[in-house]
Amino acid sequence: KWVLASPGNSYIAYTYEYSSLIGVKDMAPGKYDLMWFDTIDGDTVTQADVSVSSGSVTWNRPDNIGDEVALYIKRK
Repeated sequence: KWVLASPGNSYIAYTYEYSSLIGVKDMAPGKYDLMWFDTIDGDTVTQADVSVSSGSVTWNRPDNIGDEVALYIKRK
């Protein structure tokens, strides 16, 4: 639903109603660290060194993260 961005550096994507994928448009290529945050129960999942080739990128949320989710994406 929403994205806060420092383009090419970091992003925070948020949705209160996850349906299939969550993503960001126009990302710079490189390696990124992802931190998933379940905004209801506080669970977090970290994924390190995720490769992004360029352009629009989407991900599936981890199984233990609920439908209201924030995703912090930080370029390495």
